[in-house]
Amino acid sequence: MESTAAGYAYELIENDQVDLLVAPPCIDAAIVAGHVATYYNVPVTLWGVTFATTLSDDMMYPTIMSVVPNYRDMATVTCEDVINNRSDCIVSFKDIVDSWAPEDINYTLTQMRSKSRIVVLCFDDQDQLRSFALALYDEGMYTDDYVFIIPDSDMSKSVGLDVAPFWIDQYTPSDGRDADAAKVGKQNKI
Repeated sequence: MESTAAGYAYELIENDQVDLLVAPPCIDAAIVAGHVATYYNVPVTLWGVTFATTLSDDMMYPTIMSVVPNYRDMATVTCEDVINNRSDCIVSFKDIVDSWAPEDINYTLTQMRSKSRIVVLCFDDQDQLRSFALALYDEGMYTDDYVFIIPDSDMSKSVGLDVAPFWIDQYTPSDGRDADAAKVGKQNKI
């Protein structure tokens, strides 16, 4: 038997005649499972959150589904909700935080400050969200002038696990800035 994920999926489909693949949500594994499932026209379900929004392309991956939404799904729902309630809503700024260099974060914050008051923040992990919240705090962007929508993609709360809010530092020793990050967190409306 081949040791690759694609080879394993092939074995399951061809030899074991499976009717459904259950795949992990890891970006690479989910994409491989999506390609194999599309090729063999077998449904595949992802058992957790995946941030690979490419998987929501119905033309490329017609047989893949996830038990939880990805960020594109969340953005669509958020925009539809806003559009249904307001006719004057436009997206004024969109950026990907892929660099934590101070000048790049400063650029993003400057653009947000000059163009936006309602901000949707989607981060892959709590550490990134907390770091960005502290940058918002340092720039004074935690007042009632701003609303932050932070979609909850963590399934831990849904299954009853007690999870600390993103503004609590998970490292020892702590940086002592939980109160600063919490001020941004309190502007969160979701």
